[in-house]
Amino acid sequence: MTLPFRFFGVWNQTFAGALRGAGDTRGPMLIMLFSFVFCRQAYLFIVTRFVKNIYTVGLGYPFGWVMCAFLSLFYYCWKQRRFDAQSRP
Repeated sequence: MTLPFRFFGVWNQTFAGALRGAGDTRGPMLIMLFSFVFCRQAYLFIVTRFVKNIYTVGLGYPFGWVMCAFLSLFYYCWKQRRFDAQSRP
């Protein structure tokens, strides 16, 4: 059930590792914490009110991965632009 979403987990780790390697540890930590805890819990709280089966609960993990992947991508692009702007003469 979660196999099609595994790519997003790889994407998360790639961007987080690149940012950590560049010295930014706080950003990836906060994005992952927000995605894997807050967003996943909010998803489970809202969705299980309407649909009560094991599949909706199981999709909580991929929901966190997808949310984290997109937030990590946006944060990475934002940091890259800031870095490029600072390095220009």
